[in-house]
Amino acid sequence: MPILPKNAGARAALRLITLLVLGYVLWCGAVYSIQGRLIFPRDAIWPPDPEQLALAPGESWIEFTSPEGQLVRALLWMPLTRATSTDSPTAAPLPLAILIHGNAELVEHFKSAPQLEPYKNRRFAILVPEFRGYGGVPGTPSQSGITRDLIALHDHLSADPRFDLSRVVIHGRSLGAGFASDLALARPPRAIVLESTFTSIASYTPRYLVPEFLCAHPLRNDRFIASFPNPSLIVHGTLDEIIPVSHARQLARLAKDSTYLEVPDGTHLNLPTDFEPYDRAIGDLLIKAGIISK
Repeated sequence: MPILPKNAGARAALRLITLLVLGYVLWCGAVYSIQGRLIFPRDAIWPPDPEQLALAPGESWIEFTSPEGQLVRALLWMPLTRATSTDSPTAAPLPLAILIHGNAELVEHFKSAPQLEPYKNRRFAILVPEFRGYGGVPGTPSQSGITRDLIALHDHLSADPRFDLSRVVIHGRSLGAGFASDLALARPPRAIVLESTFTSIASYTPRYLVPEFLCAHPLRNDRFIASFPNPSLIVHGTLDEIIPVSHARQLARLAKDSTYLEVPDGTHLNLPTDFEPYDRAIGDLLIKAGIISK
């Protein structure tokens, strides 16, 4: 039989503490159960327009089943002179840019984003992967699952003579930068671009008054960039209303070999506000990393 305090006030205090603890445990359980919908808000994604669904010149789909039985899907863009069946089999393999979109968009939305232009202008092959659970790809999105799919996609390309996997840059925007870091940790590229992103998803747990260990998808950009030995570019807008610019400044401080581009008046979704310095920063990164020559 539990021993309760004899004093009525002490008993009331004990009951109150018990209720508070129970309430907090229930709150933590609720936040834990809905975090997938907070991080991957698929219900908030607007459907692509008909022109976005159509394949543009140079575009094609890569689809295959990974070793774990998961459909992996990505959009491939090739320079027009390399995208036809008349390509010479002896043509030199192209450097590859892997661009990873954010949490409330699809490949079809992102494929026309200005983020692709610096790589198109420099004749890269460009790969834009889709997340599992997004855009008709079966499955439930998660950090571990999407990362496995990206690794499988990278490995799938290793046998394709069109691509030079010794000259890879990975570019992630917003949530996609967290997956860019995870992929780069498993398959190190020559360079990485982290744009409009966070130090980690785990850093948001205090906002919800829950302990960090309950974060199922921590996406630790901070830990990755502190250990990444190759050149990186960190880009962020000063007026980002979703992820404060302080996150990018912290990542820049942690990085071993980084260039930091802070965009005045830039918000979460309007980058680049001025294409020329953005394009130049990416070009300088690619030269510094030895992916392209001057």
